Amino acid sequence: MPDMNSLEDDAPARRMTILAGLMLLFIPCVQTFSQLWPFQVTNIQWRFRAAEMLSALGLLSFLGFAIMGAVGRISGQRRFERIVGWATALITVLLIAAFGLFVLDAIQLKSIVPSRAMDGFIQSCFRVGVVAVILTAAYAYIATIFIRGLPSRAGAAKVGESSERIGLIVGR
Repeated sequence: MPDMNSLEDDAPARRMTILAGLMLLFIPCVQTFSQLWPFQVTNIQWRFRAAEMLSALGLLSFLGFAIMGAVGRISGQRRFERIVGWATALITVLLIAAFGLFVLDAIQLKSIVPSRAMDGFIQSCFRVGVVAVILTAAYAYIATIFIRGLPSRAGAAKVGESSERIGLIVGR
């Protein structure tokens, strides 16, 4: 049975896996943004609804980035791995900023939410807040892994192989 390190030598499998990661990124984004269209960033209720919808989008995007970064790591494509790392670092910063804006919007919206809808409003705020914190931590984690380029198993095997080849030179 072939191991995952064979991705280094299997360009079609690598491309297919990267394509799957890209599809996990872009198809849900297109669907979500089409539901949010037309953008009304000055409307606080639209921003609140957008935050709820975008929080659901984060998991699939995370999986897409994780798959692509893992393929870059396994196949030894350090540049691609770093690109994925910097993209997830940027998303981490955007998530922190968006969560701050969401908190401000929630505080402002709380005053106009009718008392009969307050329970649903609080549940939505809690759900978005928990998801935002978890996604921020997850994106920050994979960003540090892919930017730093912790030693992968493929890289460790190559290092070990090269050090085993060096032996004692006897003779002239």
